[in-house]
Amino acid sequence: SPTFVWQSGLPFTLGFSGCGADVPGSAPCQVNGNAGSLKTGLKGFAGGPSGVTFFTQTPIGTTFTDPGLDNIGNVGRNTAFGPHLFNADMSLSKNFTFVERYTLQLRMDAYNAFNHINYGNPNGNVDTGGSIGGGPYPASLSGTTNPRQLQFTAHVQF
Repeated sequence: SPTFVWQSGLPFTLGFSGCGADVPGSAPCQVNGNAGSLKTGLKGFAGGPSGVTFFTQTPIGTTFTDPGLDNIGNVGRNTAFGPHLFNADMSLSKNFTFVERYTLQLRMDAYNAFNHINYGNPNGNVDTGGSIGGGPYPASLSGTTNPRQLQFTAHVQF
C-alpha cells in the first residue's frame, strides 16, 4: 500500500543585500527584474565549503537591479519557488490464519522508502546565491530532512 507525494516548491521572495539602507524598516526588500529569469537548480552538498545553493549568484545590476532609494522592487512577494518535495511511504503486510480463530499479521512499513532528500527554501538574496540552511520537517543543520525509516510489526488477533 504505497502513498506518494510530489509537490512543487514553496514560494519565497527575492531580495538583495544592500536594501537595508534604501527602504524604511517596515517596507519589503524586493528587487527589480523578472523572477522567471532566475536560474535554479540544486548545487553543492551539505558538508561542502559553500553548502547547498538553489540558484546562481546574480550581482545587482545584471539580471536584477536595485529599485533605488525609498522604492520597492517590481518582483512581487512570493514569486519564486523553492525545490520540489517528493516522498514515498510504503507498507507490506501478510496475514496468516491458524485454526480459523487466530490470525498473525506481519507488517513492514517504510517511511521515505526511496530515501529522497527534501530541501527547505533558500534565502531569497540574489547577490549571495540562495543558500539552503534547513529542510521543511524535521529540520536539521545539514539542510536535509526525513531519512528512510523502517518499522516491523507483528500483530496477533484472537
